[in-house]
Amino acid sequence: MSLSAGSGQILHIDMNAFYCSCHAAAEPLTFARKPTAVAGNPETRHGIVVTASYEARRRGVRATMTVQQAVRACPNLILIPPDFELYREFSRRVFALIQEYTPQVEVFSIDECWADVSGCSQFGTPLDIARKIQTRIQAELRLPCSIGIGPNKFVAKMASDLKKPMGITEISPDDVATKLWPLPVEQMFGVGKSSAERLQRLAIRTIGDLAATDLKKLAPLFGKRSFAIHEHANGRDQSRVSSEQEPAKSVGHSITLSADTADFEELSTVLLNLSDQVGRRVRRHKRVGKTVQLTLRFANRNTITRSKTLPRATDLTEDIYKTAQALLLAHRRSDQKVRLIGVSLT
Repeated sequence: MSLSAGSGQILHIDMNAFYCSCHAAAEPLTFARKPTAVAGNPETRHGIVVTASYEARRRGVRATMTVQQAVRACPNLILIPPDFELYREFSRRVFALIQEYTPQVEVFSIDECWADVSGCSQFGTPLDIARKIQTRIQAELRLPCSIGIGPNKFVAKMASDLKKPMGITEISPDDVATKLWPLPVEQMFGVGKSSAERLQRLAIRTIGDLAATDLKKLAPLFGKRSFAIHEHANGRDQSRVSSEQEPAKSVGHSITLSADTADFEELSTVLLNLSDQVGRRVRRHKRVGKTVQLTLRFANRNTITRSKTLPRATDLTEDIYKTAQALLLAHRRSDQKVRLIGVSLT
């Protein structure tokens, strides 16, 4: 069976530590090659790290750490407030550069996309094109990226994750068994933490184990997703690179906090992270929405949802975040700690 959706080759371009890299590119003397982290409120040193530079990661800083934890791990950490206008501008320039090589570009989020380079032999082989794109993004925009090359979107996405930062990895159909199957199942694109735990309870610990599992065994766990998960584990993906708009629907993210809290600044930082994820998904599918909904589950398990409809439809992270934060301010209970928080845009 063919491993591709067509005869072409697919690239997956993934920007490395994108938010921090944007700040380093915009202000190299201040931020380049230094341990930095984008955080919710650097001035008060409250909140949670949204992302960290590779220099900071090597010192133990990780996304979702509290700022206090990050500073303890890296005392010389430089904290930067988020600047979504800056990120959007760099994102626009990155995708415009990639579109110089192929019009078939599917934006997955603000910092990654797929590109179908079949029929682009005037620029060389897929590996040649990947090298040119990576070199130009670094030289012209001062941004690092990793690129995966594969026969389909799934394999290309997995390949881009194997060498970071500034890696290029090519996986052919014959490489799937040696390069993908030995990986832990939790590293598989599309398999979340809860799914991985369910698979491990069935002694399915690697992508290879999943590929060899009878599809009927997966159906009770994943329902309609079973076939796609099994196909991906075997390196098969029939979806095509497409920039077509998907039908509008609600897009949301929620998280159960590692510790219950009533601290407004900490909750606001979590909201920033969630709003960013919602904004990325909305823009990826070229959607907009007008109604922002906030969900709060308190430590006593009581759950409330509150929403606000905006005057104009939006896909901007700032709009989602500011609206959700206003809802939080209006409806939080200072005497009750929050256990789960969620944001959605419809």
